[in-house]
Amino acid sequence: LAIGLLQKQGNCYVRLQPGKEKEGKAYLEQTVKEFLPESIQPEIHTLKDECTRIQTTERMLRNVFTFFATVCLIITLLGIYAAISQDTERRQKEVAIRKINGASLKNISYLFMKFYLGLLLIATLFVFPLMWMITDEMLKNWIIRFNYNNPLFWLGIFFVITIFTAVVILVKILRTARINPADVIKAE
Repeated sequence: LAIGLLQKQGNCYVRLQPGKEKEGKAYLEQTVKEFLPESIQPEIHTLKDECTRIQTTERMLRNVFTFFATVCLIITLLGIYAAISQDTERRQKEVAIRKINGASLKNISYLFMKFYLGLLLIATLFVFPLMWMITDEMLKNWIIRFNYNNPLFWLGIFFVITIFTAVVILVKILRTARINPADVIKAE
């Protein structure tokens, strides 16, 4: 059983014999009330209840973080899509001339990919140390830990983000590459 008096003073944990929890709880309530003023009401509950409360809170936090991380990822991918759309729109004539001169889809993709994946790499150099510090601070009070110092963890995150970014860029590049170069040059 855990006896919580005030938030500032923390808890007192008492081990009881199995099967005698009710008697033990009644005895503890009576004993604690003898030493405390009537204005202070002790909270007496089992350690299992306390762990369940903490796990429920952590589950809710995880769900909130997952939701906001997903929203951030979607907003980021939409921003990348908007940027690549504007870039391909602006450089349609260049792409058309390259296609006329025999550039393959691979060459055109490389033209755009090197810039945006370079931006991703630069952003990663700034964001990952910040993410590591936030993760370190958040997990200081957790009982169950995972090894976030493992480089494979961070490489996995980088790999997933890179795949998402590359897919968004490739979708727009494939649309741009399918445009007939004669129509683009004629429109100019």
